[in-house]
Amino acid sequence: MARQFTPVMAGMVALAVVVQACGDSKPRVQDIPDQSASPSMTDAPSVATPSEPVQPEVTGPVSFSDGETAFQERRYEQAVALFIAYTTQHPDNAWGHYMLGLSEWKSGQPERAAAAFETALAKDSTHRKALLNLTRVLLETGKAEDGLARAERAVQMDSGNAEGWRLVGRARFDLGQSDEAINAYRHALALDESDGWSMNNLGMIYLQSGRYSEALPPLARATELAPERATFQNNLGLVLERLGQVTAATTAYRAAIAADTTHSKAVQSLARVESQKQKEDVVPVDLAVIAKTFADEIGRWKQELAVVVKP
Repeated sequence: MARQFTPVMAGMVALAVVVQACGDSKPRVQDIPDQSASPSMTDAPSVATPSEPVQPEVTGPVSFSDGETAFQERRYEQAVALFIAYTTQHPDNAWGHYMLGLSEWKSGQPERAAAAFETALAKDSTHRKALLNLTRVLLETGKAEDGLARAERAVQMDSGNAEGWRLVGRARFDLGQSDEAINAYRHALALDESDGWSMNNLGMIYLQSGRYSEALPPLARATELAPERATFQNNLGLVLERLGQVTAATTAYRAAIAADTTHSKAVQSLARVESQKQKEDVVPVDLAVIAKTFADEIGRWKQELAVVVKP
């Protein structure tokens, strides 16, 4: 039986553990692969284009580390084949099914990934990583109601973890429940004040609702914490542009492109604002001050929600 570990609170959680020499091991790879810079509101990993997988043939005994190494080296189809073999040989190891799910997901097979995560949960109902990533797969495939049910289960399992609350926010927003989504993101940020994705997603709710002044603080803080995240910079640029801050929006779009030269949205937006002239009657914003006010606001949310942040 694989031992459970305590998750570390972070904007995007990636936990590395030492893999034992035996087959029944936990993964040392990142539980959540790197984020794609393209989506405006998400915290899901980038995946390959779905296609019918051609899996290598695997014969003989397979160790957990064999599949994990393939996953780390981004040989995802090979990882799928290895973890299929591994879970056949070790059917009761929830971590094997979990890693099969991650490999299927990164191979562009979300439905198969969901099935593998479900199997991991059937083997170990407390497997929080499988539950969280199952939620992400369900949201990615448009199954918001199912995703919300899983996200709320994750919160019930550990109400002090920001990831679960962030996913509740995503599901609520996908279901058109903006106020409930905002409250969920506030919970997430009260638990993890450096959760850039919750800040980004909160800002996008306000942006899409036309509440530009409310969208600016969380996005200003998100880009302050993670200036290398192209998605955050692009979304900040959109808000600044809506507020008539052409000069500041231009800077944000350029920062997004510097972080990711393939970010087509930022490229298009930069071309658009560069043809505009900053109006003289618009007072320039101080993003550092605005970010500070949002950080202070999170402190008030902690008190209002009576949140106790675990070390």
